[in-house]
Amino acid sequence: MKLRTLLHVFFSVTDCAERLVRLALLLPLAGTAFSCQGPSSQQLSVVRLHQLEGALLGGNDNLSKVNASQFQQMEIQAHATGMRPADQAVLSQARALHDSARALSWYLRSLRERLNQRTHGPDLLEQLATRGAVGEFMRVPADSLRQRLSNYEHLLQQTDATTSEHPTRAPGQYALAPFDFEHTTLAGALVALSRYETELLLQEETALARMSAKLTPSRLRSALHTMVSAQTSSISPGATYRAQVQVAQARFQPGALTMMVNGRPIPVGPDGIGHVELPTSALRQGTRLQTYWDGSITVRISSRDSTFRLRVPYTVVK
Repeated sequence: MKLRTLLHVFFSVTDCAERLVRLALLLPLAGTAFSCQGPSSQQLSVVRLHQLEGALLGGNDNLSKVNASQFQQMEIQAHATGMRPADQAVLSQARALHDSARALSWYLRSLRERLNQRTHGPDLLEQLATRGAVGEFMRVPADSLRQRLSNYEHLLQQTDATTSEHPTRAPGQYALAPFDFEHTTLAGALVALSRYETELLLQEETALARMSAKLTPSRLRSALHTMVSAQTSSISPGATYRAQVQVAQARFQPGALTMMVNGRPIPVGPDGIGHVELPTSALRQGTRLQTYWDGSITVRISSRDSTFRLRVPYTVVK
């Protein structure tokens, strides 16, 4: 297979993460395509594998953050709708999968670090081209790695069976392709470990999205509001007035918001905004009075109350 053909296959994949996985599969063949060009072809292949490893690791970091954010949103949604038994079951499965993916990802990273330490040398290219030491080191952890990958595959099958009306994959199709660490270079082994991490994170991302769709839809409403925050409510002549203006989104559940001002409830509109009205008395002396009002906002989510307190100063002038 010519290198141009390999690159065409690679660039036909639009998804970034899938592209990285496909490139990881193709680069060993690319190295073979260069082998007829002389002794430097192996070094070029090793350098390309090293660059690919860096790209995979960067993509894996982003995927890990995406999955963590997805799971956090699932927790918020389940709590917002009252933690119903069905939602608790889905969330429990999602947590088990997320924790398992994080543990397996950490294990793969630790293998990379131990491999680098075992083969460390003054010349990076020579280190990346190392073969014998890689196979010798991986003889013991290879069995553990296969078992961990198998356990993760089984967990994916379980989540697929319980969250899909029609399971999308047949048994065994979640299995990751085995890799021969016995006869590879350090560069090849590091790419293989990084590729395992990419694939398991992609599988987690797909499973979390499927499980998220099974949760009870959130009934939280959202509304956009303009907000102005001034440094001070009164200024002297010639001074500069300063304030911050922003657009904020309020998310709330009707009936779950209560607001108090100076110990008395205030009305809360359908947009989740409370309306404060304070009568003021005539000044007995002087031309201005600096005072304040105390408020509280209580939000009820999943039968639990969270209260936020605030104190707002204002000035009465004659």
